[in-house]
Amino acid sequence: AVVSTQSGHYGRGSREIRICSITDLSSSLSHLGLGPGSGSPNACYDHDTSMTWIYTKGGQMYRYCEVDSGGVLTENWTESVSEPIKGICLAPKLSLDVMSGEVNRLVIAHTTSIRPTPCIVPRKSYSEYHSDLFPETRGSIPGIGAEAWLQGENGYRELINLNPASRKEKQKRKKYRLRLCVDTTA
Repeated sequence: AVVSTQSGHYGRGSREIRICSITDLSSSLSHLGLGPGSGSPNACYDHDTSMTWIYTKGGQMYRYCEVDSGGVLTENWTESVSEPIKGICLAPKLSLDVMSGEVNRLVIAHTTSIRPTPCIVPRKSYSEYHSDLFPETRGSIPGIGAEAWLQGENGYRELINLNPASRKEKQKRKKYRLRLCVDTTA
């Protein structure tokens, strides 16, 4: 099912996240009450695994939930942090340490810092790749070029396997070196 999320304040100041069908936004498939508060809830959703993180800007906790194929939202756990959250996003899949069972990595922006937070599934052994944890994901190579897109064509990125042994050379994780550029003319 193709779903959409709606968030906000509903009656008496309570906040909630609603999951709706993309074809009928008037009724919700499921919802999750978040209690009273001043900030609007935000959702960060991973399309490959249906993992969802819900947070409020300025709040000090986030929730991990899953959305099943019928659009039902299930809360699994809540995590508290020491600083207010400004925003959360997901790191690119090709940057994950899949051999350690890292299925996602949240990048949490706080008031004074940015904190990468790995989501690791515990396993007895990490010596082999666990294909049950990692569905194929969208690769880094565009499906079409800029010229084709400007002509109105649509394209999709090819799906790739995250198994390090089966990745093509051009899709392997690149290591980048950051350079600090300082303008000395000012």
